[in-house]
This record gives sequence, structure tokens and C-alpha cells, in this order.
Amino acid sequence: MKHLRHYLRLAIARKYLAFLALALVFCIGLAAYQDLYPVEQTIFLWFYNLPDWLLLPMLFLTQFGSFTMLVLVVIAAWAYRKERAALAVVLAGVGSYFVSNFFKNLIERPRPFDMIVGVRNQDMFLAGGFGFPSGHSAVAAAMATVLWFHSKNRYKPILALWVIIVAASRMYLGVHTPLDVIGGVLIGSMIGILAQLFIQKRAHNKIAKKAKSAQTISEVTPMVVAPLEESTKARKKAPVKAKSNKKTTSKNKSKTPAKKTMAKKKPRKKRKITTKKVTKKTT
Repeated sequence: MKHLRHYLRLAIARKYLAFLALALVFCIGLAAYQDLYPVEQTIFLWFYNLPDWLLLPMLFLTQFGSFTMLVLVVIAAWAYRKERAALAVVLAGVGSYFVSNFFKNLIERPRPFDMIVGVRNQDMFLAGGFGFPSGHSAVAAAMATVLWFHSKNRYKPILALWVIIVAASRMYLGVHTPLDVIGGVLIGSMIGILAQLFIQKRAHNKIAKKAKSAQTISEVTPMVVAPLEESTKARKKAPVKAKSNKKTTSKNKSKTPAKKTMAKKKPRKKRKITTKKVTKKTT
């Protein structure tokens, strides 16, 4: 039942790949056309102007999209004997990081503190370079997408909340706009699905190879075993027949003298001897 659910999730994910690809192309077009949109600026400033006491929690929560979190997730998956999930997380996390950097250098969209007056870079590591897409959001979405395939339904809202918190923290720290974050989430989700499909296909091929090898062994073994069984049967039958012949001859021998002895032992009929009384005549 678990395997059936897993394959159903993969089938649904394949359908969503086309939708995610179209949405990513649309976001790339928006990011390349204009640096900052008025609606985007309004949403960004709302997150950026949240209370100051959230700075430390946001600095901590934004690390859920870093390589440190990636390593921790891989170790946890390996500890719970989820080797496929661990491999998929590694592929998805590393792949989303490099793909997001590729698009950053391709589109060259500035960061919010370079476009909006009064916005400061509050990130712990002072993020630099270009803005679109968000690397932290991409890595977080990639890990959450892979874990979505291996987790129960009650844990899926936590995975969605994980991605939302990382995206919100990037805007609060002033290093990414909403479009940057959305682009990162789309890239991470796509690469997470592709990584899971690759790992699943690899596992399916291994199972198919084992089944083929087992089938060939089952086909070859009768061809090898049958002649051996026939030869062993022939060897077993030959001495058994000889013994049976000996037994029959011995039985016949034993039977024949028994009849003779019985014939000898038959008592002879006693002849009845009749005595005649002779009377002498006296003269």
C-alpha cells in the first residue's frame, strides 16, 4: 500500500512539472523585464517593516534553507534508514543551489537594498551578488519537496510552513523581493521532483535487473539439474533391482526345501497288524 501511494504521488508530481516550468518561465520574464514592480515593493516593505524583536528568530529560521540544514536532513534520513530520501535530498539541494546561481548570473537582477532607499542588508553573512532567484528559498523548497514524498500526510503542512518561513525571513532581512522568493521556490520544487524521479527510476531498474537475473537462474537450473537427477535415479534403480532379484531367488530357495522337509516330516500311516489266534487241536 505504501509503494502504491508513493507511485501515485510521483504520477501527480509529473503532471505538476509542466505547470511549475510555465510559472518559472513567467517569473523569469518578469524579472528580466523590470527590476522592481510597485506591488512587489509593497509586499516586500510589509515583511521588512515587521517588529525588530523578530530579527534574531529570523536569522535562525533563514538557516533552514542553508547547506547546514541540508547536511542535518541527510544525516537524519540516513539514521532512519531512508537511503533513497537522503540521496534525493543531496541531489535536490545541491542541484537547486547551482541552478539558482546560474539564473542569478543570467538575469542579473539587483537586490532590494540596492533598489529601495532605506533598506539595509540584515543578513548574518551579508548576502551579496544578484537577487533573482533566492538560493535559500530554492534549497528549502527542494528539501521539502523530496521529504513530501517520504512523509505522512500529517507532516506535510509542516513542510509547507518550512518553505514559507524561509521565504519570509529572506524578505524580512532585506535580501530578496517576493519575485526572487517565488522564483527560488519554483526552481527548488522542480529540482526536488526531478531528483525524486531519478532516484525512483534508479531503484526500479535495480529491482528489474534482480528479477531478470532470478528468472534466468530459474530457467537455467532445470536444464542443469534434470540430467543430474536422471543420472542419480538411474544409479539408484540399478542396485535396487539386483537386490530384488537376489531376494526373490533366496525366497524361492528357501521355499523349496521347506516343502521337502514338510514332506519328510509327514508321518507314515501305521499298518494295522491283526493277529489271528491259533488254537491247537488236542487229540
